[in-house]
Amino acid sequence: MTGKELRKIREGLDLTLIAFGRALGFAGEEDSIKSAVHRLEAGRRPIRTPLARLARMFELGSVPEGWTFKTREGRDN
Repeated sequence: MTGKELRKIREGLDLTLIAFGRALGFAGEEDSIKSAVHRLEAGRRPIRTPLARLARMFELGSVPEGWTFKTREGRDN
């Protein structure tokens, strides 16, 4: 999967970099999540097979409810 393909999937799901990053399993500060996804989309980091498969599953279905935000306790979902 290329960065352009990943970005197309994210945009098709109408998700921000942060929300998409959380859905893909990235945790931590919002700026870090945003930067990590941006690097993937820009082709500056390789997109590993498990991440690509998860993105394709989201594209074919949807992101499960609750996967794109932090819980009230402050932990990443």
